[in-house]
Order: sequence, then C-alpha cells, then structure tokens
Amino acid sequence: MNRQRCFLALVFLTLSLSAFKQAACAQTAQITGLITDANAAVVAGAEVTLTNADTGVARKTVTNAGGYYHIPFASPGNYRLNVFAKSFKPVTREGVSLNVDQVARLDFRLEIGVLNEGVNITGNGSLLERETSALGQFIENKTIVTLPLNGRNYPQLALLAPGAVPNPGSRASDGFSLNGSRTFQNKFLLDGLDNNNYILGADTASAQVIRPSVDAIQEFKVETAGYSAEYGQAAGGVINVAIKAGTNNFHGSAFEFLRNDKLDANDFFANRAGLKRAPLRFNQFGGTLGGPVWRKRTFFFGSFQGTRTSAANTFVVTVPTPEQVRGNFGGVNIYDPTNFVGGVRQQFANNVIPEARMDSVGRKIAALFPAPNQPGLVNNYAASVPQSDDANQYDFRGDHSFSEHDK
Repeated sequence: MNRQRCFLALVFLTLSLSAFKQAACAQTAQITGLITDANAAVVAGAEVTLTNADTGVARKTVTNAGGYYHIPFASPGNYRLNVFAKSFKPVTREGVSLNVDQVARLDFRLEIGVLNEGVNITGNGSLLERETSALGQFIENKTIVTLPLNGRNYPQLALLAPGAVPNPGSRASDGFSLNGSRTFQNKFLLDGLDNNNYILGADTASAQVIRPSVDAIQEFKVETAGYSAEYGQAAGGVINVAIKAGTNNFHGSAFEFLRNDKLDANDFFANRAGLKRAPLRFNQFGGTLGGPVWRKRTFFFGSFQGTRTSAANTFVVTVPTPEQVRGNFGGVNIYDPTNFVGGVRQQFANNVIPEARMDSVGRKIAALFPAPNQPGLVNNYAASVPQSDDANQYDFRGDHSFSEHDK
C-alpha cells in the first residue's frame, strides 16, 4: 500500500513539473545564437552570460561543439549579454530586449585579443527571430497604457494584429475573431497558464477567467498563425499575457478614470417618453507597487483596481390600466374560460370580469403594477431603473531566483 502511494505521488509530481515547465515556456523568452571567430570558425566552450538589467539576475551557459548557445526561460525584460572565450576579446551587448514567447537569435564574431580588452555593443535594434515560423503581433507596455481603451479592456489592442476583427455579436465583451475563426476558438494564456472561460462568457461576459488590470500587464503577444504545437485548444489564435514583475528598485503607479452624465445626451427611449436624463457615475481607480524583498534574489509586484458604477437603464414595458385592474377591459375582447356553447368559448359581457369571479390573490398581484405613464394599451410605461456595480480586483506576483544550479 505504501509503495502504491509513493508511486502515485511520484506520478503526480512528474505531471505537475511537466505542466509547470509548459507554463514556464509560454510565459518566458529564449535566446540563442552562434559564436564564431574572425575567420567564421566556430568557438566552442565560450561562456555566455545573460543578465537582467532590472533585477541583476544572471543566467550562464557555454557554447557547444558547434559554437551554439541557448538560454531558455528568460523573463520578458531588458538584458545585457556577455561573451567570454580564451584568447578573444570579451564582448558585451547592452539593450537586449526580450519579449514574451520570443525565440531571439543573436550571433557574435569574436576578435583575437586579451581579457582586459573588450568590445561593447550598444545598439537597440530588434533581434532576429528566425527560429520559429509563428506569425503575430507583439503589444508592448507603452502601447497598453497610452492608447485609449473603453473600460480599460486590453483585448481591444489585439485588433492591431493583421487578421483580427471585432465580434460585436459575441456573448463575450472582449471577444474578437482571428482569421475568420470564432471568438471562443482563441486561446488566452496568463503567465503561461490557461485563462480561457469554458462557460463561453455566459457568467462574466468575458472570454477569460481573469482579465488583469491594464496597469498590471507587462506586455502580451497575439499569435495568429504558425504557432508551436505546445499550444493546444486553439483553432483561432493565441493571446499570451505576461504580468509585471518586481525589480531591484521600488516602482509604483496610481490612476483614476471617471465618466459622468454631464456631457451625455439623453437616452432615445427616455427622451421619447419625456423622462429626464439618467444619472451616470463611473469610476475606475487603483495603483501598482513592485520592488525587491531581497535584492537580486526575491521580488514582488502587486496591483489593485476598483470599479464603481452607478447608472440607470431605460425600460419600456406594458402594464395594465387601472380599469383593467378592476376587470374592465373595454375594447379588448376577453373570454370566459368556463363558458362554452357548442364548443365555442363565450365572451364576458361588455368585456368586464365580474368582481365575484376575481381571485383575491390575483387582485393583490395586479395592484402591484404601477399606473401607465404613456398613452395606449401596450408599451405604456417607461422608467429609468437604477443599477450599481462595485468590483475590486487584486493581482499579486512573487519571483525568487535560486542558485545557478537550479536555473
């Protein structure tokens, strides 16, 4: 029995690590390249160090016999790449920017020299990405926080990708179509984890389980075609979102967005019914904070967003007139369900239900209806019905760098 339990625990741990590895691949970036000398001969055994410029966390590797290096699982961010090899000048490349789910290629050609000499490269050009065939659009943090978004709904920016069109008929307010696919055929990932709403937006009017605050998003990528087989359950596209992480310095932000009815026109139906313009108060506020717990080792990031909505909707419905509540339906023909002559139901006299035939419970229910405020027998009551919605959203992320042997 104990052996069986140990075996099941081992299987569960293996599957958990596999799932974690898949999630880590999806939320991180990779960098690879070829190291050669001035004669285009490969340099084996060269030490390559990738250092995060914001956290100081470093990743090391060495080139193989073919001169290639590969560093996986790098969090999106700004990096510095150092190359050291015996009998060659060290090379430092500043401003290496890695994006979510990117496989970047960066080759180096080393020059003969000594270690106290060096070559510094400070170009900020885009890195080659020829290692994959995926097509898509990368949306950076500056675009996310500066472009206007109705309701601060980041999937609206996915429409910047070629082949993306809005889907206004969808049950999901953040739904869109990629290359003609259905809204719910897209795959949403949040820090590498499945974020799809499998109730198809019926519960929260969203295609996602969690829609993070705009200020908490570092960046995201919309892959429209040719993406890797690691992404299942996607007949449309893959939307891969990365949450911000803490750095060696404390950083924070605060925001407040508001909207009211001062510059709004009156609702069409309210205006036609002679009702006043309904009040509207919409506020979205919050902030972010990130920083070190243990410099170059442990970091945190958190965000809060509060939404307060006070509005009113105009409803036009049909209610009974006071005469109908008393049983007098006037010109509307009504029939006695208990009176048949020759199989034909008979009409109440003068279309009036006798008071003795009225149910006491039914009369009390009918008395609850408000009196009509519009002319006619149908669509004769209009009102602005107030509604409110208060929501709070929290996001938190923690990162810890273990020893070099655990990377």
